[in-house]
Amino acid sequence: MGSFKRSNCQFDFGINEQVDDGLAEPVPHRTGQIHMLLMGIDYSCDKQSWAGRPPYGPLDTRFAFGMVEHLAKCCGAKTLKTLWNQQCTKENVSAAIHEVGSECSPGDSLVLYYSGHGDLLPSLSGQGAEKDSCLCLVDQHGNTDDRAMQYRYKVWMRNHELAEIIIDSVPTDVQVLILVDACHAGSIAKFDDSRWEEKGINAISMSGSIDSGTSAGSGKGGIFTRALTRAIEALQTDNGESYMVSKLYNATLDEQLSHHFYSSEPQQFQMCSVNIQPKEMIWPLQPFIYVAPPNVKVLRVRQGAMFKDDSWQSPKNHELAAEMEFGAPARQHQQERSKMSEMSCFAWFFCNPLALQRRKMSGAQGGLPASDADELKAHLNAETSRADEAEERAAALEARCDELA
Repeated sequence: MGSFKRSNCQFDFGINEQVDDGLAEPVPHRTGQIHMLLMGIDYSCDKQSWAGRPPYGPLDTRFAFGMVEHLAKCCGAKTLKTLWNQQCTKENVSAAIHEVGSECSPGDSLVLYYSGHGDLLPSLSGQGAEKDSCLCLVDQHGNTDDRAMQYRYKVWMRNHELAEIIIDSVPTDVQVLILVDACHAGSIAKFDDSRWEEKGINAISMSGSIDSGTSAGSGKGGIFTRALTRAIEALQTDNGESYMVSKLYNATLDEQLSHHFYSSEPQQFQMCSVNIQPKEMIWPLQPFIYVAPPNVKVLRVRQGAMFKDDSWQSPKNHELAAEMEFGAPARQHQQERSKMSEMSCFAWFFCNPLALQRRKMSGAQGGLPASDADELKAHLNAETSRADEAEERAAALEARCDELA
């Protein structure tokens, strides 16, 4: 297990290092509600600065944003608020955190997710070379900066501002999870702010980069988000075992390394916490059944023709046609893809209201009546059988496409 530094009640864990999972006993299931705020910017809205033009933009964050929105629905989040592009102003983000935080009751989980640019600004304290980690938010017109690179001082949100808003917005007994797929985001939650400890809020941040590092996209969403959603999918078990944040983080590191999202060196993920260790917080986002998009590329079959569809970002049905993701350009596989139109490879997505919490299926308080649960379990078994067959067909097609590449 990796090392960590402790300062009072703050824990900073090693970069890309596995953390102590430390629990031999079964992990209890989450009992509180999930309240989520998703923030995403691809900067296609920015018409005046570097962020909206290559090579800095537009970003591929729409994919990541859709993945986490889909995950939230699969987990039955009670509150799900989204801000996209020019909606992500400092004023709107602050108001949204207050709004979602006010919905939380003791025992609930507040989850904040951000995908976009992150950067550093000189600290307002003026102490030497110290810098603040920032979310590169936008103004009401969608601009995050100007050519002189001075506008950023007005519209970006510094880490101490984000920390202050969160601390002021949630009750003491709410678990806070902050997920940031951005550059320079290691200290984005500013856990060395004494107010975290004074109020006694248990909080953990996971980011796709350290303060001095960058966070890359994969072409279909940030590397951090893709590894995270793959890890959640991989940790599903037949008997519905729950797990802690520590186990999920370790699995996320494994997924980054095993799937080679990066081109050369692995990205530097980092986790920090305050008043709690990752092995002490139940990971809140545990869907009953989950396939992590875009691990499969969602398509629809209509009149024998197959065409691309972004419906995986907000699926309306629990059963969607799917084709395994190919690494080579589409034009190299045109003939093979045309054969796919004759097949029905189904991936199973159970979304609200069919995405039930695990505790409901286990008969916990507030669960389904026994007769309804038995009927749904039988339905799930049938769908699982169909999904297994689809995976076999998709694996054969993927192998064929590798031969053609």
